[in-house]
Amino acid sequence: MHSPQQHGIKTGFTIVELVVVIAVIGILATIVIASYGAWREKVATSLVKNDLHAAAAAMQGARNFNDTYPLSIPSTFEATENVQVTYMSGNAYGYCVQATSTEESSVQFYIEETNTEPQPGTC
Repeated sequence: MHSPQQHGIKTGFTIVELVVVIAVIGILATIVIASYGAWREKVATSLVKNDLHAAAAAMQGARNFNDTYPLSIPSTFEATENVQVTYMSGNAYGYCVQATSTEESSVQFYIEETNTEPQPGTC
């Protein structure tokens, strides 16, 4: 049997084929990176909102025992890793607590005593 080189046939990939393969890999990588960024933001948003609800529950628990809201977040509350929760303002009758993701700084919400759903932004 004769080898392909004996008949003048060369095996391998052409430059065009290689460029097409590289372009397809590049497009797939771009899609993966974009999806990963959106996923990270969703996870950060969920963590921040969950921590705000937990902080609000701690504030309400303190109010139930003392008939007034505390002037800081109770020690019974502990923030999740990668979330910073800050007591912004308040008095015996209400409060405002803000939470920010330390990994996705654009993810920032706040919750007030009169508002049970976290809101984007600051107090």
